[in-house]
Amino acid sequence: MTVAAYQTQLLALLPLGAAWPRDDNTPIAQLFGGLAEEFARVDAMLDDIAAESLPSQVTQLINEWEAEYGLPDNGNTVATTLQARRTELIQKYQQYGSQSREFLIAMAAALGFDVAITEYQETTFGGEFGGDFVGLDWAFTAQIDIAELNRATDSINRLEQMLRRLIHAHKVVLSNRTETNYLSVGGTLIYYGGKPVAVSRNSTNPVEINNV
Repeated sequence: MTVAAYQTQLLALLPLGAAWPRDDNTPIAQLFGGLAEEFARVDAMLDDIAAESLPSQVTQLINEWEAEYGLPDNGNTVATTLQARRTELIQKYQQYGSQSREFLIAMAAALGFDVAITEYQETTFGGEFGGDFVGLDWAFTAQIDIAELNRATDSINRLEQMLRRLIHAHKVVLSNRTETNYLSVGGTLIYYGGKPVAVSRNSTNPVEINNV
């Protein structure tokens, strides 16, 4: 409700009589106008708190939400803006109920990544000829293929850590990263043949949980 609406309700509670004037310019009306501002403020805050029952709308209770969901995660760069903190909270809020390849890909998509996951298995009798001869350990290995353009390295690190925490504990996670970035000088892109010049770096490494 508005300040004017609360002021009207408060004035309506006064006794009848000349001693209780209800005109806007009277001292008692001005007093009730000041009280009405506080009632309206509390009313608006209640609406805000109700809206914050969803992580996508949280503002005032962001600290409480983060504490409940264990944010910031160990090894992750602490988000500094409210929107970035909301994004991490929503991603953590949606982590439930599965360790399937589809689930892991969906969790990566929630962070804005399009990844592919390859699961290996050991060579067995009766298997396909012509493939690599690998041992039993490969049955517990999953490779994440990440190819990103102009993406901050810290955000890719957060993705790796998230998938490492979500995937089965007995599996080894290999991260196959292809990071491509446009070259620039003083913030200006370098062009060659009408196209921006880019440099790519590829690496494949096991991902360990960072508890620092």
